[in-house]
This record gives sequence, structure tokens and C-alpha cells, in this order.
Amino acid sequence: MIKRQLLNICNIGGVSSLFHDIGYPFELPFEQVCSYFEVEGDKRGNRPFVAYHGLDEFITLNEQTRNELSEIIPSKCFNTINEVFAYMLVDKIGVEYNFSEEQILKVLIDKPTKPNEFNHFMDHAYFSATILFKKLFEEINIRIQVEYLYALTANLMHNSLYKFCIAHYKTEVNKPFKAELHLLAYMLMLCDELQCCDRTAYGRNSKKELHPMGCAFDFSDDNIRAVYLFDEKEMSKVNRFKDEYIEWLQNNFQEKAPGLKAYSGMYIKKMEFLGFRRI
Repeated sequence: MIKRQLLNICNIGGVSSLFHDIGYPFELPFEQVCSYFEVEGDKRGNRPFVAYHGLDEFITLNEQTRNELSEIIPSKCFNTINEVFAYMLVDKIGVEYNFSEEQILKVLIDKPTKPNEFNHFMDHAYFSATILFKKLFEEINIRIQVEYLYALTANLMHNSLYKFCIAHYKTEVNKPFKAELHLLAYMLMLCDELQCCDRTAYGRNSKKELHPMGCAFDFSDDNIRAVYLFDEKEMSKVNRFKDEYIEWLQNNFQEKAPGLKAYSGMYIKKMEFLGFRRI
């Protein structure tokens, strides 16, 4: 019995971990078009952008899928994948983050078709979850289980949906995500961030960023001590950022604050940490 439960957990966890980025082919063309103009310093809002239409047939549920869903969720009648996702999200975290099915459904409908309303960003996570839903339940005909639907919502949230459309993490209403709300989503978002460590940069923007090469955590005495390891060869990026940040402070915040992902957030808040030192 326990072995079967563990295998089931591995299967469901695999849905989240292995396939959470399969929607990237939809985000990459969007970014390529944007980067074509950004080389000259143009803002995204002033230039052409990619959007995806004609999705109605793709996200419409077939009869078998609708019947299976009615068996496990008899109180609802679903017609589209978006409606399923909206229901599952509200069921899991709607109360905690104060949103309704109608509100989150509109977001899911608009995300691929109106990226200009989402800070000119195309969320690959939406396509990852949607494509995987189609593959699992309407192509290879896996029997629908609630656990699989929760796994798909973890995929759905792992990129920008949770941060900007649910938690609004840059505002005062932001609430830190709790593992007990949605364990798979929590683990996926955590591990997706941790994998940035020791990653080789290939993109035009990522080559300008500075990610840790490693990190050590100490959880003791009700405190968290984090030691981040950076490549000394990247110190020129750090020094340039510090100079730009000091200049920005001296100019009384007149322009957008300089940044250096993922270093700048720690530098700006360094008084909240134990400090930085060369190892």
C-alpha cells in the first residue's frame, strides 16, 4: 500500500518536474521579436509583438474528457481547459489570495492573446500546462485524476501567473507562498529558482546577469543563514552594478533602479543579511 502511494506521488511529481517547460516554443518567438527591437533600446510597448490566437478549438474539451471530469467533479460542467484550471486554482488557493473563478479565468484567456496587458511577457507556463493536459488526457488517454489536475496547476503557476496575477508579489498585498497550500507548486517554484545556480548563460540578457555558482544554508536557532558563492571572474559585473546603484541613489531615484539578476536584490538588502565576504 505504502509502495503504491509512493509510486503515485512520483508519477504525479514527475508531471510537474519533467514537463514544466515544454511550452517554451511559444515564449521564445515572442522574446526573439522583442529582442530584435530592444537592441536599439526600444521599449516593448512601442514595438510589434507576438500574440497567439485561434486557441478556442485547441482548449475545448472533447466529450470523453468532459465526461471524466463530471465523474470526479460532479458539481461543475467544464467546456475548456481554462475553465478546469480556473476551478482548480480557486479550489487550492483562491481563499488565501482572494480571487474568484471568473477573475482568474479572464487572466488565463487573456495571457496568450494579450501579452501587452501582462507587462509585454509571454508566459510559457500557460502553454506547458495546456499542452500537457491535451497530451495526457486527449492523446494518450490517461484516466483523469484530481491529483494530475493539481500537478498541472503547479506547472501553470511556476513562472509569472502566481507572481504577477495571483500574489502580486511586488505590492503590499503580497503573501509568501506556503507549502501546505499546494506542495507541488511550492516545490516546483523553489527548485526552478535553485537550478539557476552554476548555470551557463547563452542569451543576450542572461549573459549580463550574475547567478551564484553555489549556495549553503544553515537553519538553526530560528534563523536562516545563507552563503552564496560567486565566480570571482564575474567581479566586473558586481563593480559596475555597485557604481550604477550609488549613482542612482545620488540622483534621488530619478530613473529606474539599476539591477543585476540575481545579485542586486541581495546587495540592496544586505543589511538584512549577515553580510558579504570573499571566500
